[in-house]
Amino acid sequence: MNRLLFAAYSDSHWGDLSERDDHTPADLARMVNELETIGPLCQRDDAPIALAGDIAEGKLYLVEDCIRANRSMFQLTAQAAPKVWWLHGNHDEELTQRMLRANKINITLRPSVIIDGWLIFHNQESDPEPVIWRKVGNGACSLLAWIGNNISHKLEDKAHRWASSLTGSGRNGTPERYIKGAVKFAQQYGCKGVVFGHTHQAGQGVYQGVQWVDLGTWKENGWACVWSDGTVTRYRGQA
Repeated sequence: MNRLLFAAYSDSHWGDLSERDDHTPADLARMVNELETIGPLCQRDDAPIALAGDIAEGKLYLVEDCIRANRSMFQLTAQAAPKVWWLHGNHDEELTQRMLRANKINITLRPSVIIDGWLIFHNQESDPEPVIWRKVGNGACSLLAWIGNNISHKLEDKAHRWASSLTGSGRNGTPERYIKGAVKFAQQYGCKGVVFGHTHQAGQGVYQGVQWVDLGTWKENGWACVWSDGTVTRYRGQA
């Protein structure tokens, strides 16, 4: 019998539902709709949910507001599956775990997780820019980190698309360097597949014998459900 291994999404960039946020109550209604569909499948097959990074718009002044404003949605997510992993990205880092505990939300924050031979992580580790920033000295690192934490994710999305036009893209627009970086990590840990976000460009394929899935963004692409026979299905609900 084909069973669900896990369900995942990434790059929702939930904010605080104020005028500075891109999300609306209709988006929350859509998430509830999706959880009502995916949750029973997760419970049936004992399958976890993986939130593959940049779930919260984690600018330092927004993390607490985000989790407080969306507390009911995060609690519903935590209840939808036997286990929920939040695999932090460059926007929602360790600070998020403290906020989850403070709001009594049973979601575990980790850099990555392996589920049934699939590696799941955000994939910013294969992006060369943060490595370069750390090498340029404390002053420049602090300045660039501040800029990075406060730049709009819309501009970040445009930057990814511009970079992909220079470096070449994989299927459906995923930049090749992210595919290669993700597959390298999967091979390092002996995984048959890898699921990641960060690029804001959904796609999937096989590279060097490893199946890869780029989740894209939750708002545009919804969820990816990975099944025991290796198939990947997409699901995007209605508000």
